[in-house]
Amino acid sequence: MRHKVAHRKLNRTAEHRKALIKNMIKDRYGRIINISSVSGLMGNPGQVNYSSAKAGLSGFTKSLAKEIGSRNITVNSIAPGFIETDMTDFLEGESKEDIINSIPLKRLGKANEVAELAFFLTTNEGAYITGQTISIDGGLFILNSSPQPKQKSFWFLYIVFPSLSWIKSIKDGSNFFPPFTNDE
Repeated sequence: MRHKVAHRKLNRTAEHRKALIKNMIKDRYGRIINISSVSGLMGNPGQVNYSSAKAGLSGFTKSLAKEIGSRNITVNSIAPGFIETDMTDFLEGESKEDIINSIPLKRLGKANEVAELAFFLTTNEGAYITGQTISIDGGLFILNSSPQPKQKSFWFLYIVFPSLSWIKSIKDGSNFFPPFTNDE
Protein backbone atom coordinates (compact mmCIF):
# COMPACT_ATOMS: atom_id res chain seq x y z
CA MET A 1 0.00 0.00 0.00
CA ARG A 2 2.80 2.43 0.93
CA HIS A 3 4.54 2.09 -2.41
CA LYS A 4 1.25 2.82 -4.18
CA VAL A 5 0.92 6.18 -2.41
CA ALA A 6 4.42 7.30 -3.40
CA HIS A 7 4.00 5.95 -6.93
CA ARG A 8 0.62 7.65 -7.37
CA LYS A 9 1.87 11.01 -6.09
CA LEU A 10 4.88 11.02 -8.42
CA ASN A 11 2.94 9.74 -11.44
CA ARG A 12 0.24 12.39 -11.05
CA THR A 13 2.88 15.08 -10.82
CA ALA A 14 4.58 13.82 -13.98
CA GLU A 15 1.27 13.58 -15.88
CA HIS A 16 0.20 17.11 -14.92
CA ARG A 17 3.58 18.58 -15.83
CA LYS A 18 3.63 16.77 -19.17
CA ALA A 19 0.38 18.45 -20.20
CA LEU A 20 1.65 21.90 -19.18
CA ILE A 21 5.12 21.61 -20.65
CA LYS A 22 4.00 21.29 -24.28
CA ASN A 23 2.68 24.85 -24.35
CA MET A 24 5.65 26.17 -22.40
CA ILE A 25 8.06 24.62 -24.87
CA LYS A 26 6.17 26.25 -27.76
CA ASP A 27 6.28 29.60 -25.96
CA ARG A 28 9.91 29.08 -24.92
CA TYR A 29 8.99 30.32 -21.46
CA GLY A 30 7.59 28.87 -18.28
CA ARG A 31 7.77 28.52 -14.53
CA ILE A 32 6.97 25.22 -12.85
CA ILE A 33 6.74 25.13 -9.07
CA ASN A 34 6.23 21.83 -7.29
CA ILE A 35 5.07 21.80 -3.68
CA SER A 36 6.99 19.27 -1.67
CA SER A 37 7.55 19.04 2.08
CA VAL A 38 10.39 19.31 4.51
CA SER A 39 9.54 15.65 5.27
CA GLY A 40 11.01 14.80 1.88
CA LEU A 41 14.28 16.43 2.89
CA MET A 42 14.68 15.01 6.38
CA GLY A 43 12.30 12.06 6.59
CA ASN A 44 9.58 11.62 9.16
CA PRO A 45 8.85 8.58 11.33
CA GLY A 46 5.59 6.89 10.38
CA GLN A 47 5.47 8.63 7.01
CA VAL A 48 7.75 6.55 4.84
CA ASN A 49 5.40 6.72 1.85
CA TYR A 50 4.81 10.47 2.14
CA SER A 51 8.46 11.31 2.77
CA SER A 52 9.55 9.06 -0.10
CA ALA A 53 7.13 10.68 -2.52
CA LYS A 54 8.27 14.17 -1.53
CA ALA A 55 11.94 13.17 -1.79
CA GLY A 56 11.18 11.75 -5.24
CA LEU A 57 9.66 15.08 -6.18
CA SER A 58 13.01 16.72 -5.49
CA GLY A 59 14.70 14.37 -7.97
CA PHE A 60 11.90 14.95 -10.46
CA THR A 61 12.38 18.72 -10.10
CA LYS A 62 16.13 18.53 -10.72
CA SER A 63 15.82 16.20 -13.71
CA LEU A 64 13.05 18.18 -15.35
CA ALA A 65 14.96 21.43 -14.81
CA LYS A 66 17.91 19.94 -16.70
CA GLU A 67 15.69 18.67 -19.50
CA ILE A 68 13.80 21.88 -20.25
CA GLY A 69 16.02 24.65 -18.91
CA SER A 70 17.37 25.44 -22.38
CA ARG A 71 13.85 26.49 -23.35
CA ASN A 72 13.75 29.24 -20.69
CA ILE A 73 11.59 27.13 -18.37
CA THR A 74 12.50 27.01 -14.71
CA VAL A 75 11.48 24.14 -12.44
CA ASN A 76 11.68 24.44 -8.68
CA SER A 77 10.18 22.86 -5.63
CA ILE A 78 9.08 24.46 -2.38
CA ALA A 79 9.35 22.34 0.77
CA PRO A 80 7.24 23.88 3.53
CA GLY A 81 7.67 22.88 7.15
CA PHE A 82 4.90 23.36 9.71
CA ILE A 83 2.55 25.96 8.24
CA GLU A 84 -0.63 27.25 9.91
CA THR A 85 -3.28 25.44 7.87
CA ASP A 86 -6.08 22.93 8.39
CA MET A 87 -3.38 20.25 8.58
CA THR A 88 -1.84 21.85 11.69
CA ASP A 89 -5.05 23.07 13.36
CA PHE A 90 -5.36 19.77 15.23
CA LEU A 91 -2.11 20.43 17.10
CA GLU A 92 -2.72 21.44 20.68
CA GLY A 93 -0.96 21.90 23.98
CA GLU A 94 2.32 20.13 24.55
CA SER A 95 2.58 18.60 21.09
CA LYS A 96 2.23 22.02 19.47
CA GLU A 97 4.73 23.50 21.93
CA ASP A 98 7.20 20.69 21.19
CA ILE A 99 6.94 21.38 17.47
CA ILE A 100 7.33 25.14 17.90
CA ASN A 101 10.33 24.60 20.18
CA SER A 102 11.96 22.43 17.48
CA ILE A 103 11.82 25.35 15.02
CA PRO A 104 14.60 27.95 15.38
CA LEU A 105 12.19 30.82 14.61
CA LYS A 106 9.87 29.48 17.36
CA ARG A 107 6.64 29.73 15.37
CA LEU A 108 4.65 28.03 12.66
CA GLY A 109 4.91 29.47 9.18
CA LYS A 110 2.08 31.27 7.44
CA ALA A 111 0.50 30.24 4.16
CA ASN A 112 1.12 33.69 2.68
CA GLU A 113 4.88 33.23 3.29
CA VAL A 114 4.83 30.11 1.11
CA ALA A 115 2.73 31.95 -1.48
CA GLU A 116 5.20 34.86 -1.55
CA LEU A 117 8.10 32.47 -2.19
CA ALA A 118 6.14 30.82 -5.01
CA PHE A 119 5.36 34.23 -6.48
CA PHE A 120 9.03 35.26 -6.29
CA LEU A 121 10.01 32.18 -8.30
CA THR A 122 7.65 33.32 -11.09
CA THR A 123 9.16 36.80 -11.36
CA ASN A 124 12.15 38.07 -13.34
CA GLU A 125 14.08 38.26 -10.07
CA GLY A 126 13.67 34.50 -9.69
CA ALA A 127 14.42 33.69 -13.32
CA TYR A 128 17.92 32.34 -12.65
CA ILE A 129 16.80 29.85 -10.00
CA THR A 130 16.06 26.39 -11.32
CA GLY A 131 16.33 22.80 -10.16
CA GLN A 132 16.15 23.80 -6.51
CA THR A 133 14.14 22.51 -3.59
CA ILE A 134 13.77 25.49 -1.30
CA SER A 135 12.72 24.77 2.26
CA ILE A 136 10.57 27.35 3.99
CA ASP A 137 10.42 25.96 7.48
CA GLY A 138 11.72 28.48 9.99
CA GLY A 139 14.98 26.55 10.17
CA LEU A 140 13.45 23.18 11.09
CA PHE A 141 15.47 21.29 8.49
CA ILE A 142 18.83 22.66 9.58
CA LEU A 143 18.25 21.55 13.15
CA ASN A 144 16.99 18.11 12.18
CA SER A 145 19.42 17.28 9.42
CA SER A 146 21.97 14.66 10.30
CA PRO A 147 24.98 16.08 12.07
CA GLN A 148 28.22 15.57 10.25
CA PRO A 149 30.64 13.36 12.12
CA LYS A 150 33.52 15.31 13.56
CA GLN A 151 36.42 14.94 11.21
CA LYS A 152 39.83 14.19 12.62
CA SER A 153 42.56 16.46 11.43
CA PHE A 154 45.37 14.84 9.56
CA TRP A 155 48.54 16.40 8.31
CA PHE A 156 49.90 14.90 5.16
CA LEU A 157 53.45 15.37 4.09
CA TYR A 158 53.84 15.36 0.36
CA ILE A 159 57.34 14.75 -0.86
CA VAL A 160 58.19 15.32 -4.47
CA PHE A 161 61.11 13.24 -5.57
CA PRO A 162 62.86 15.07 -8.36
CA SER A 163 64.92 12.14 -9.50
CA LEU A 164 65.39 8.43 -9.09
CA SER A 165 69.07 8.89 -8.32
CA TRP A 166 68.15 11.03 -5.30
CA ILE A 167 65.81 8.26 -4.02
CA LYS A 168 68.68 5.79 -4.42
CA SER A 169 71.03 8.11 -2.53
CA ILE A 170 68.53 8.31 0.37
CA LYS A 171 68.41 4.53 0.50
CA ASP A 172 72.20 4.46 0.70
CA GLY A 173 72.16 7.19 3.34
CA SER A 174 74.49 9.37 1.34
CA ASN A 175 72.18 12.28 0.49
CA PHE A 176 69.24 13.54 2.53
CA PHE A 177 68.48 16.75 0.64
CA PRO A 178 67.12 16.50 -2.90
CA PRO A 179 69.09 17.94 -5.76
CA PHE A 180 67.70 21.07 -7.39
CA THR A 181 68.14 19.76 -10.89
CA ASN A 182 66.77 16.70 -12.56
CA ASP A 183 69.73 14.52 -13.45
CA GLU A 184 67.82 11.84 -15.35
